[in-house]
Amino acid sequence: MGAVYLVERSDDVFHKVAALKVVRPECMTGELLRRFQQERRILAELDHPNIARIIDGGATADGLPYFVMDYVKGEHIDKYCSARRFSVDQKLRLFIQLCNAVQYLHAHRIIHRDLKPPNIVVNANGNIKLLDFGIAKALTDSGTGATKTTRVMTPGYASPEQITGHGVTPASDVYSLAILLCELLTGSRPFPAEEEALAGTLTVAPVRHPVPPSTIAGKNRAHVSAESPGQLRQRLEGDLDTIILMALRNEPERRYPTAGDFAADLELHLVGRPVFARKDSVSYRASKFAKRNRWRILTVLAILALIAWNAWETWLKPESRVGERVQQAAAHQMQILGRNQQPRDLEREELLDLRNVNQAYGTTLARAIERQPGLTPERSNLVSQDEQYLDLVRRTSGNDPAVLLEVARGYLTLGDLKGYPKQANFGDRAGALALYEKAQSVLLSLPQDNDVRQLLQTVNDHAAATRAAG
Repeated sequence: MGAVYLVERSDDVFHKVAALKVVRPECMTGELLRRFQQERRILAELDHPNIARIIDGGATADGLPYFVMDYVKGEHIDKYCSARRFSVDQKLRLFIQLCNAVQYLHAHRIIHRDLKPPNIVVNANGNIKLLDFGIAKALTDSGTGATKTTRVMTPGYASPEQITGHGVTPASDVYSLAILLCELLTGSRPFPAEEEALAGTLTVAPVRHPVPPSTIAGKNRAHVSAESPGQLRQRLEGDLDTIILMALRNEPERRYPTAGDFAADLELHLVGRPVFARKDSVSYRASKFAKRNRWRILTVLAILALIAWNAWETWLKPESRVGERVQQAAAHQMQILGRNQQPRDLEREELLDLRNVNQAYGTTLARAIERQPGLTPERSNLVSQDEQYLDLVRRTSGNDPAVLLEVARGYLTLGDLKGYPKQANFGDRAGALALYEKAQSVLLSLPQDNDVRQLLQTVNDHAAATRAAG
């Protein structure tokens, strides 16, 4: 119904470009003209950083209504994410920006009704801009908040009530947002092709059957993501499947009431909290707690394993039972940490816990060797498990210098236990040198302050003494 032009100021006051939308002469009919004027009124009431702003409005010399808006230079949201190989978390954070803009509309009793990639642009600063309010609708003042609507829409992104022309509510935009989110995450909309084709031709309420996003992840070969198809399926299973399917329920009253509620559940998911869309249970909350606190749980289990080992070593023979217990504890640690831990900085308390683990391993094993020299299979397993623990912390530390310095201290302690000739050791000098090399590699990657230089000197001194002893 309109033509859009890139325009600039015609005076010399200052230079500014904008987008001008003007009604086409052949569209100057009652309904289309009314819709154009409504779009202009809606935009004039909006002031949000993620919504394109209206600058001016009027009529041409020929009487054609127009309005002028900010010119938004950027990419459609789907192309923006693909070009940068965004991860699931990056896409969710960008999508939450969009939800907040739509929530602003809902708070002002406006439904967009045409949420799709071409109407959502991401600028050079990574900020969402929501465009095109040509079929937006102001809610009535009735108690239900619903408003009747003509069947003007984009069928692939329309809610069932839009398709049939029934009353729309903010939940109608939630439905469209869910389709868009599924497309961002998987490259495909969550409906079989025959349902997509049929949606725009129905005159009765359609019962659509969305599929869980995880089941279509990786099937669109053109879709680009930071995750592999297998990783993507694993990431979507569970909470994200449940959240999107809740937003896609056929009955509006069973969806999230507003875009803000939709965004709130996604934010809970991002920080590892239980989401409202998921049925509550003790096991579900426990799994969420374990994922949020995996470092603390890992550290506590390591310390408990050491306490148990020391007790068995001191009072309750044989040593084979000790190795069994420690092996089970270490396996449990690895299970809690999970396979896909993303690098991040450890909190101060967690760093102190890591230091305590290093000290506990060194003290407990050194005393055990003094009491009974030799490298038993159980002791070998315990040292090996501690080395794996340090390797894991090193990989997932997010390059935090304080954490890596403590990891290097851990490697030095284990190296000394294995073969440093100036203390009781296991006699494994080759193993000791390998651990000293790991410690040196970590230290050389860090900014060279006094602590780093002193520890590096200690590592090199211990390595030299170990080599000199054969």
